[in-house]
Amino acid sequence: AVWNNLARMCVQTGRLDVAKICLGHLKKARSVRAVRKALEDHTLEPEAKTAVLAIELGMIEEAENLYKKCARFDLLNQLLQNCGRFEEALKIATACKQYEFWMAECLIKTERYEKAEKLIEKHSNEPYAVFLEGFIAFNRKDYDLSINRFQNALHLNPELSKALKYKN
Repeated sequence: AVWNNLARMCVQTGRLDVAKICLGHLKKARSVRAVRKALEDHTLEPEAKTAVLAIELGMIEEAENLYKKCARFDLLNQLLQNCGRFEEALKIATACKQYEFWMAECLIKTERYEKAEKLIEKHSNEPYAVFLEGFIAFNRKDYDLSINRFQNALHLNPELSKALKYKN
């Protein structure tokens, strides 16, 4: 209990170096790896790095606040989606640079396909929009169309990992 409490205090203090030690003593190797990866990511703000620790410790509300503090609404949106809080993610999505894609993704996950299609239709040549078209087709059980769209998305961007997951 001491190591867990100390790790939780590290969220408040931002001491990720100490948190890695605590997580090690708690035998949470995956969490140590996630925190180490966050520390090495120079595109993340200190608060966003601390949010990774908060998520690993199940401190979702603290992670939300940290993402808001550093204005990383893209990461906040992803967190809310991962927690199944799609309506909140829809509200946050409007604050993001890629809000239309995130909004479309939330609409798809809440089975509002027509609205999602309207959002992505003006981006029809962008790889992620093509992926989302495939995701809609997949959810509608139109597997031939979904495979076609996923393959097209990969043709436009071979590094689009989400499409790789569905293409076969």
